[in-house]
Amino acid sequence: MKSDNDARLCEAFESELLVNLRSVCGDFATVGSSCEVGVAVSGGADSVSLLFGLYRKLPFRSLRVLTINHNLRPVEETCGDADFVEALCRRLGVAWERVDIPRGDILSYADSHGIGMEEAARFFRYSVFNDFIQKNKLAVLCLAHNADDQVETLVMRFLRGGGTAALSGIPMKRDRFVRPLLTINRSLIEAYLEALGETYRTDLSNSDTSIERNAVRNQLLPQIDSLYPGWRKAAVSLSEKMRDDEAYFIEEAECALSRVCYTFESGLAALDFGLFSKEPNALKVRILYKVCDDVGASGRFPYVQIRKILQLTSDVQNTKWQVHACGVTFHRCGGKILCQKTQNEATETGFTVILERDGMYELPGMLVSAVRQGTSLVLKDCAAGNAICLRQVCYPIMARSAWTGDCVETAKRATKSVAAILESWKCAEKRNRVVIIQRLDVPSQEIVALWGVPFGLKNWVVLPACE
Repeated sequence: MKSDNDARLCEAFESELLVNLRSVCGDFATVGSSCEVGVAVSGGADSVSLLFGLYRKLPFRSLRVLTINHNLRPVEETCGDADFVEALCRRLGVAWERVDIPRGDILSYADSHGIGMEEAARFFRYSVFNDFIQKNKLAVLCLAHNADDQVETLVMRFLRGGGTAALSGIPMKRDRFVRPLLTINRSLIEAYLEALGETYRTDLSNSDTSIERNAVRNQLLPQIDSLYPGWRKAAVSLSEKMRDDEAYFIEEAECALSRVCYTFESGLAALDFGLFSKEPNALKVRILYKVCDDVGASGRFPYVQIRKILQLTSDVQNTKWQVHACGVTFHRCGGKILCQKTQNEATETGFTVILERDGMYELPGMLVSAVRQGTSLVLKDCAAGNAICLRQVCYPIMARSAWTGDCVETAKRATKSVAAILESWKCAEKRNRVVIIQRLDVPSQEIVALWGVPFGLKNWVVLPACE
């Protein structure tokens, strides 16, 4: 170090880093040298400063460094970054691992999933992180997000209309990921490395303002800084308030799930309409997002559609409605709200029809009558005359095409894959026409029959447990 000022600056940086680390992980001094700590290092100032801070202050040397070559920039840049990290780790005597993502994989993934390059890269990056944690049995993996990153993230989420969860910002700790630099700004990070006499790599793409974060960092924030000095502290304070609010709502939403009798079985989510309608909107919204996640929505379900569902649930008399988005469908079915992967109704490639009462229903290639007879439901193909009897089954039921992962009970009360049954029937092009009949009146919502006779195939009917 060059001076006493440099020494004081380094001490300030390292002390804050350790305070943050201990606030979420406890006192590392009591952990012992067997505790493995990982750190992701790209070669940039943030991650290099994090590595040096941990290396200089932790009371043991069980550090493991991971660097990821995303292969999104020219070879000389990405390989140069990885080579820099390797040389640094060799000099410090720190264990080091490099993962190269094949060039083109991230772009291909972004195109096939309809997402941006940054989001796709993040998907790959966190997949590698999780593998690294598991393989090395790490206590934590330290990431180098800093205070400037936090503010940039808050602004981007605000501009997208984020709620309390989004405006909570980047957490200091999530699972085994910790971010000890989250309260330290970029100017101190660079000053710290300068005081140590250490260099770092600069990502030239950081000046590309076609990337949202770079545009916010290089164009928008400097203007806000000039108009509202001190606003960054207010933004961070807001995120802390939002984090407290969100923690409360998460706990309340978990309790609300049981109050609305929420179930999720065989790809179908269900909740009680009457009980759901009594919940406050703040909890309704979180319940609906939980449902979307469970069913497997292809993206963030639009809030405008969430609002539409809230409006529909306020109309008790409207018992027939559907809302579609992101590959899932919500619909009202009598006293329930159901949600499932979107199917093309009454087509040759996929269909979903809810049978709620006696009457006539149109399925692909046939008109079906449904009649309640004692404790059974009888479905009849009106044209061909063949019928299927479902013993001890009540309305509502769902008649649909087969879904991936469907299973049905055998005579010995074991389970068998619907796909395997259809394969044994050698139904080929008819497999999407076979009618899968699923109960909706019980929490388990099990499949009770495969109706294939109308198409020259077999039937598979699950007998009641008492038979």
